[in-house]
Amino acid sequence: MAPDRQLLAVLALLAALAGCTARSAAPETNSDVPPTLSDHALRADCEDSVDPNSFASADDLWQLEQKLDSYGLRATGNPAHQAYVAWLQAQLEAIPGLILQTSDYPIQRWTGTGASLEVGDSMAFTLPLPISGVVPYSRVTPAAGVGAPLVYLPADTDITEENAAGRIVLRDVDITGQTNAALAAVAWWIYDPDLSFARQIGGSMNNAQGVTGKDMEAAQAAGAASLIFLHNFPRRQVLDLYRPYDGVHWTIPALQVGADEAAQLRTLAANAGYARLKISAVEEPASTRMLVASLPGQADDALVIESHTDGTSALWDNGPLAMLAMARYFGQFEPACRARTLKFVFTTAHLYQELTPPWRSGSANLYAQQMDRDYAAGKATAAIVIEHLGARKYAAVPRSDGGPGQELSLGGQHELNTFFVTESAGLLGSLLQQVQKHDLRESLALRGTGLPGAHLPLSNNFGGEGNPYVQHLLPTLAFITAPLTLFTPSYGLDGIDPELLHKQTLLFADLVQALSKLPRETIAGAATAERLQRDLLCATGLDVAIDVLCEGTPSAPESGS
Repeated sequence: MAPDRQLLAVLALLAALAGCTARSAAPETNSDVPPTLSDHALRADCEDSVDPNSFASADDLWQLEQKLDSYGLRATGNPAHQAYVAWLQAQLEAIPGLILQTSDYPIQRWTGTGASLEVGDSMAFTLPLPISGVVPYSRVTPAAGVGAPLVYLPADTDITEENAAGRIVLRDVDITGQTNAALAAVAWWIYDPDLSFARQIGGSMNNAQGVTGKDMEAAQAAGAASLIFLHNFPRRQVLDLYRPYDGVHWTIPALQVGADEAAQLRTLAANAGYARLKISAVEEPASTRMLVASLPGQADDALVIESHTDGTSALWDNGPLAMLAMARYFGQFEPACRARTLKFVFTTAHLYQELTPPWRSGSANLYAQQMDRDYAAGKATAAIVIEHLGARKYAAVPRSDGGPGQELSLGGQHELNTFFVTESAGLLGSLLQQVQKHDLRESLALRGTGLPGAHLPLSNNFGGEGNPYVQHLLPTLAFITAPLTLFTPSYGLDGIDPELLHKQTLLFADLVQALSKLPRETIAGAATAERLQRDLLCATGLDVAIDVLCEGTPSAPESGS
């Protein structure tokens, strides 16, 4: 779908503004850079756009992916996550001129150590049934386990005290997502030169598998003995699926099973069967770290590039690898080559969302609060959030072995390139230029995940790590894909296309370079008016008819940030 006339006008405006920069600021240096790197002369031959020969190659990025894959599951604050953050910190400290700040947060870490499930016609006679995993932060059971009658409640049936109290609830796992037609309806523009997306307009962008905290909350409130989630895929394809990932310490135990075991459980429930489950885990204090790496530029109204470090696999999340490649690229030049300060923010607690209740989104929300204040002080310009790069597409297809449910099949396609962008000529125009330059097909620039509503901003859900920034009315551009395998640790490098990963990373480096040269007002777009409206509503208390986030505005307390 070709860009419309309005966007062509935007591109013309951007071309006219391409040489504009902000005021100067004295650069700072980092005395802790290892001598082997600090002795290298920084380049003075500034590049207006990124020369691929100066940037990490596809092989370089793939080596980083292999390193990430070697850590396995990086649940917030677990040893693998701590080791990965320590490795990232060492890589960043080796970049000349980079200034690194760290923030540590305490959590009550939960680590599963064992689980089992037995089922039968009565509690006196049960046999083992394989499970696919435990719901993270489930309640630990007594040594003898928790036994109770089974009840199957389909996803369209509310979990209530009447139907669930004292029982082990069986709950189907749905595949959630947006239809392609719905995405097109909220698109600023679509880059689809060969009409690949248009031919799939009747399809959908899956949002992975919907094991939800809402079901856990309902089961707890109803007094259920336990909850078992029933997947529609074979057990081998949903092993240790890590969801919900809020970091809530649930007050009931909960397991997950594959499609074959799910079919057995439904039959047992229909015949008044029973089950007994056991869960053991270690709960202990731990710490998790956020990294903020700054490369000073001529102006100090920084561009923020952000992603989280905790995740299940080499895909969730590999955003920090792209950020590391960009930091190395921009760090090889003298500070005068950077029109703006660049801040690379490696957040934590994406898999422990309620790091500081009632705030969600882990340390991303805490940083967004700080960035909100920085923006008001003229110290920040925009947030660029990167998640799930190079994602190949898995499709749900009939099982080849004839078993119940479906199976996941890896095809030759990649996931849609979905960019969520606030209303800004600078962001939208610059992004379109780079998408066309790098020929990143099947790319959509979206207003949000749904239709505008009665809140500020009108579209306030970006479907991932970008949410805290758009909700704090900051100019935001967030990239995210949603493969069906996202929450499953066993899916590693096979689900990543190295060439697509490289193309997307280069695109973001070029985008950062282009946005560095645009005036702050051009990038701000609608955020300027929205922030004035928010501050007025929050100051007067007139936020009854419209949902607006007052907490974390520049006038709010800074506790927890």
